[in-house]
Amino acid sequence: MVFGEEDPGREPVFGVQYGLLGDFYLNDRWSIRSGVSHFTLGSSTPYTTLKLNYLNIPANANWHFGSEKHWNLNFGVTPQFLLKATDDDRDVMAFYKNFQLAFSYGMGYKIEVSEGFGILIDLQGLVGITNNLEDEIEIKRRNLGASLNIGGVIAL
Repeated sequence: MVFGEEDPGREPVFGVQYGLLGDFYLNDRWSIRSGVSHFTLGSSTPYTTLKLNYLNIPANANWHFGSEKHWNLNFGVTPQFLLKATDDDRDVMAFYKNFQLAFSYGMGYKIEVSEGFGILIDLQGLVGITNNLEDEIEIKRRNLGASLNIGGVIAL
């Protein structure tokens, strides 16, 4: 979702997030989670639908907890690079900055299927830190996003 000044009545736009992320373990409880993902944000009104497609590169500290360390909490920053911006299929890239920085956070649970493979169910949130509109535009807008993720975990 995109939120900010002078934006009453906006509803979130739902999309698909996909990518490849990895945990780089520092010890048995802490890891750094990073990778790349494609993330669609946006909002709609009864009159228009805005979609912003980003390439995200999260850098999150990830704390693994529980008796088997199947649970995790993570937080950090996510640089976002704008790939495409449309408003009802009209190109609006000129109005948006190519770069946005966001605070990211989440929680997940890993289901062990075998010794080397698991399934991760993960809820992630994203709150824009920087204004995503070009400086010439007086309105301030930031991104706000959430995703429910299901993925495979492969031990290397």
